[in-house]
Amino acid sequence: SLENSADSAKTASGPLATSPTLSQAIGDWFGDYWKESLLAIWAAGLCLLTARWMIVWARLRRVLRDSITASDQERQCLHRAARMLGCDAAVQLRVAEGVAGPLLAGVRRPVILLPREMATASESSALAAILAHELVHLRNRDLPWMGVLRAIAVVFWWHPLAWIMCQ
Repeated sequence: SLENSADSAKTASGPLATSPTLSQAIGDWFGDYWKESLLAIWAAGLCLLTARWMIVWARLRRVLRDSITASDQERQCLHRAARMLGCDAAVQLRVAEGVAGPLLAGVRRPVILLPREMATASESSALAAILAHELVHLRNRDLPWMGVLRAIAVVFWWHPLAWIMCQ
């Protein structure tokens, strides 16, 4: 009886017997080289996003190279904020042109980079809050984690959740 049911399944007719597999249906729609085409599209996206990441990294290095050391008053504000947070990491405070907002850069040698306008125009309490915010990023080790998340987003660039996790 088991053999009879197996034989009847082999000779069955109807819509299920003639339905192509997903692979066959995609092959019929996109041609014989659809797997290679998808791989090429994925690799192109990977290369483009890696190149974009490298360009952004190179621009940041140039901005850091062209930046200047912050004033004594600004560095004292940084030290007060670090003491308040209990953050004992050695971090530089630098000022640069062309930076949209304050940012933390550098995993091994951390640098807080301030826009020139913010460094010269900020009140001491506002600057302390800004620096404390950046020091919290340093204390929480946000930069290495963001690097991991961005690397995942580059590999899975086609998936919307990969980009949502980087925001």
